[in-house]
Amino acid sequence: MFPVTKTSKRYHPKEQVLGIEINGYFKVYPFVELEKTNGDFTDTVNGRQLLIRYNSEHRTGTILDQQGNELPGVATYWFAWYAFHPETEIFSGLPK
Repeated sequence: MFPVTKTSKRYHPKEQVLGIEINGYFKVYPFVELEKTNGDFTDTVNGRQLLIRYNSEHRTGTILDQQGNELPGVATYWFAWYAFHPETEIFSGLPK
């Protein structure tokens, strides 16, 4: 329905993801990977420490800076994120 030039079969095309851009560096958090976490964890993106919060009940996620301010993340599908950011770093879930 929406042809794209860059595709990846790593996840289902309609896997929900939460993506962020920090100074030209892109990272994506697939919800299937977030399900493998306890919900809240810290991560570093382009040298910046972030707090990732995932609510499995509502399947929502937010990204906060060290001061607790919400950063502008993008909630979308895997195929759409990858089409625009094929060089993205991909979060791999942590064991619970």
